[in-house]
Amino acid sequence: MAKVASGDMASKQVTLALLKDEAGGLMMELGIATVSFYKGDSKRAFEAIREQLVKVAALNPWICAHLEGANMKFPEKPSAGDIEKICTSRKSPLTSKGSFTTICREMYKEKLVVPDGYTLAKTKASCTSLKILEGEANEFAVVFSISHVIADGRTYYDILKMLTPGAEVVALASTRVVSFRDNMRKMCGEKELVWADSAGVMAMYTFGMMCKSTKCSAFYLDDAKLAEAKAGAAREGNVPYVSTNDVITSRFMKVCNSRIGMMGLDCRGRVPGIGQEVAGNYVSALTLDETTYGTPASLRKMLSATPYKPTGMPLPGFCRWLVGKDSASFSMVTNWSSFAGNLIELSDCELQVHLPVNNPDYNVFDLMIPFTPAPGKVGVICWTTAVDEDALKSALPLGDSISSELFPSSK
Repeated sequence: MAKVASGDMASKQVTLALLKDEAGGLMMELGIATVSFYKGDSKRAFEAIREQLVKVAALNPWICAHLEGANMKFPEKPSAGDIEKICTSRKSPLTSKGSFTTICREMYKEKLVVPDGYTLAKTKASCTSLKILEGEANEFAVVFSISHVIADGRTYYDILKMLTPGAEVVALASTRVVSFRDNMRKMCGEKELVWADSAGVMAMYTFGMMCKSTKCSAFYLDDAKLAEAKAGAAREGNVPYVSTNDVITSRFMKVCNSRIGMMGLDCRGRVPGIGQEVAGNYVSALTLDETTYGTPASLRKMLSATPYKPTGMPLPGFCRWLVGKDSASFSMVTNWSSFAGNLIELSDCELQVHLPVNNPDYNVFDLMIPFTPAPGKVGVICWTTAVDEDALKSALPLGDSISSELFPSSK
C-alpha cells in the first residue's frame, strides 16, 4: 500500500507564486471538471483510485494546494488528512440517465466541482476534488475537478491519466515560468489579447449571459465525413493538409455566426522555455475573426507562421455594440481530445462514458469541446444559445449522439 505522511505532524508548507494571469483573470473561472460513469464495484474502485492518488500527490504535492493571495500553498509531503480533503466516496442518485444539463446543474448544486478562485481563497478549500459517487445497480460516477487557477486542460488530463491504478506517475514541474506571459502574447496577438482582457469585452460577455439560455448536445465525429471534409478543405484552400481541429473549429464558429471566435492553444513546445512537463496555465485563447476562422485552410495558414495574425478586421467595441452597430456574438473551441489518452481505467469496471462538465447557467458564449468520451473515440459537446441541433448536424461532420438519454433530441 502507498503511504502518506501522518496527519499528526504538519508537513512543511511550500509557497509557490502564481502566474500573473492565474492570480488575475483566471480567479473568476470555475474549476475544470469531468464526470466518468462506470459499471462495477464502486468500493473497490474507490480504494484503488485513492491508493493511486497517494502516489500522484507524493510526486505532485501541488494538487493539495489552497490559494493565498497571488500564491498557492501546499504541503511538501501530503498527509492522510490532505488526501481525505480531496478524495471521498458517498452514495448519490447521480447516474448516466436523464438530461446531462440537469446532471451538470446538480453537480454544481452539490458542490462536486471546485469553485472559482476567489471562493477558494476565501475558504482556504483544496484546489482539487475527486469524488466517487455510488449509484444503484452496480453503477458509479467519478467526478474529478481541479481549479483553473492552478491548472489548464493539459495539466488536468496529465493528472487524470495518472489516476489509473498502476499507471506511471511522473512529477510535473510546478514552479511557474514567469517569462511565459510576455512571450505568449508576442506570439499569439498582443492587440487581440489586450482587447479580450478589457472591461468592455467583460461587459459584453456578462450582458450576453444574462439574455440567453443554453442548449447542450454531444455527438461522436463521423470518420468518413471528417476525412471527406479534410480532403476537400485542403484541396479548395490550396494547403497540404488541414487538421481535424481546423475543420470543426472553422465550421462551428461559422454556424454560430461568430463575430469573434476564440480557440484554445496549448503553448507547450511552442513558446520558448515551455516544455511538455510543466504544470500550470500555459495556454492561450487565440482571438479570431472570419478572415482567419472562415475556412479550415485559412485557419491552417494562420497557424503556419509565428507570430500569429489572428484577426484581419477591426475588433468589436462595447460602445458600438451598445448602439447596435457591432455584434457581440462570441464562440469558443477548446480541444481536450488530443491529451485525454485512455482516461481512468479501472480493473473489472466498464466505462460507460466520460464527459466534460460545464455550468449551463454560467455560459457566456457558444462553446464546443472536442473530447474523448471513451478510449479511441472522439466526440464534441456543444453548449449553444441560438444554434440548434439540426444546424450543428448540417455544419459539422457528426455521427451518432453520444447518448440519446443524456442528450435527448430537441425535436
